[in-house]
Amino acid sequence: MKTEKRSIMVKEMVLMGVFSTFVMDLGYVFIKLTKIVEPSMQPYHLGRWLLSMLQGTFMHADIGAVEAFGIEKPVALVAHYLTGIILVNAFLWLKKNTKVFSGSIFMGILFGLVTVVFPWFVMYPAMGFGFLGLDGPGNSNNVLFGLLNHSFFGIGITFWMWWVRKFTVKSHSLKSVRPIA
Repeated sequence: MKTEKRSIMVKEMVLMGVFSTFVMDLGYVFIKLTKIVEPSMQPYHLGRWLLSMLQGTFMHADIGAVEAFGIEKPVALVAHYLTGIILVNAFLWLKKNTKVFSGSIFMGILFGLVTVVFPWFVMYPAMGFGFLGLDGPGNSNNVLFGLLNHSFFGIGITFWMWWVRKFTVKSHSLKSVRPIA
């Protein structure tokens, strides 16, 4: 019974991570279509960056100028969704073990906003866009774009926690959903 319950919890975490990341991707499309702000990072940049790490290059002056690998988009997609699953696991761990992300309906959105620190301080500088993405090309505003896009990730978490799970999970309570350790 314990193994079956853990299996349900892992499945829910995976589904919640995929769902929240999908909401983030819908947010990306919305931001691009409405032209609220122009990002400098394109989805294939993540795949190109990860693949170049396998060749020993972690920092780039301009990730867009790096020779294409041909499989950047699928690599980026898998990495993006795995990251979403890992971040949801971190959110659930914090929710269970601290008072930081418990209580309010807005804690999922707040967590989504906090996750923007990774692109601001790791990805953007490593891809040649500078800290916070301030050196991005043209009219890009990576600070605002990152906040908007990651808020959609948080909206996905919030939507799952407060609405989706009420209709999909009947066999265990929210307190029993534990992160993978």
